[in-house]
Amino acid sequence: MFNKKPQKFFSLIFISIFFIALFLCGLVWLEMSKQIPLAQAGTSQNVSGYAWSSNYGWISFNCTNDSSCGTADYGVNIDSATGNFSGYAWSPNLGWVDFAPSSGYPQAPNYSVKYDKTTGSVAGWAKVLALGDNGWLEMSGTWTNGVSIDVSGKFSGYAWNGNNDGTGVGWISFNGTSPDYGVVYATPYPATPTMGAISNTSGPCKLATVNWTDNSSNETGFEVDYSQDESSWSSFCATAANIVSCTGIVLPSTNYYFRVKALGQTGYDSSWSPNVNGQGFTSSYCAASGLVVDSYNCAGVKLEWSAPVGTIDHYELKRSVDGVNYSTINASIPASTTSYTDKPIDSSLKNVTYKLDTVFSGTPSTILESNATSPALTQPCPNLPIFKEVKPK
Repeated sequence: MFNKKPQKFFSLIFISIFFIALFLCGLVWLEMSKQIPLAQAGTSQNVSGYAWSSNYGWISFNCTNDSSCGTADYGVNIDSATGNFSGYAWSPNLGWVDFAPSSGYPQAPNYSVKYDKTTGSVAGWAKVLALGDNGWLEMSGTWTNGVSIDVSGKFSGYAWNGNNDGTGVGWISFNGTSPDYGVVYATPYPATPTMGAISNTSGPCKLATVNWTDNSSNETGFEVDYSQDESSWSSFCATAANIVSCTGIVLPSTNYYFRVKALGQTGYDSSWSPNVNGQGFTSSYCAASGLVVDSYNCAGVKLEWSAPVGTIDHYELKRSVDGVNYSTINASIPASTTSYTDKPIDSSLKNVTYKLDTVFSGTPSTILESNATSPALTQPCPNLPIFKEVKPK
């Protein structure tokens, strides 16, 4: 009988401690349950892989990393238009890492994590929720190797969490090769195409044909540039998606370099391919041909010609009275025009010749190609009679 009261007393203490612990666990579970739904992401998100902390181990950016989406559906996403991050990463030792905290940033920059698609840099703040105000994680700062993303979507660099008292997570590395280690953005950037051979067409017009290999499935088109010095580049041609060659006009006996890139969503073009030397092009390029005098009379001289192959900007017509020195009489004849009537010529001139220049756009420098001169003209118009008033008799 002496020992029963102490036994009951200790039993009551044990039961009380048990229910208090159960209550506290319920509070923790309730708080976590408020956060876990916000972390939903998984297969619908575009960031995956693992970052690494030497102090706390792996940090997973997507539940697809370990096929745990059925248990905890989480992940991190990057908005392709704004570059803003959203969602949560998970660490078994740190808990949830929020990549879009809305306020309370400890210092500039005063925003959550954001990707600059122009520079590739990642800046702003994420937050390890379990650490409260000591959990702020900075993507880039005064150190030289902050977090960044290349055009292939691979993360690199380091983020930092540290406190004035020396505590904190420390460096978090985004380097490595996914899926074993590293973080990857399923970027909307199309893959860089591979430049192929540059070929020349045969015939009276000299055209360069550029070929390349399409290495992506999400491009909206392609752009080809060319240059004579690999420094100053101009557009050679542009194509729609899945088109892997184009043809354009080139200068004769001129060495060119070509490069190609895939076009993606606004701001998400691929990088340029390595330059390819097209070598010299020796034949003449296309220009208007067959300039002839269709008719001439005292009202003027009508000239006609055949349009060139390829896209041109306009024509320029020049006239000479000695067959050597030419002056421009019209510098903006529309590209759709294949005839022109010159105004009446001074009757004192006996021979008139013409040259027609074809002006091409989109080249390193505007191309002016003069075609054959028309036959010499003998001025057909007689002098006008001189009228004199005569007083009637």
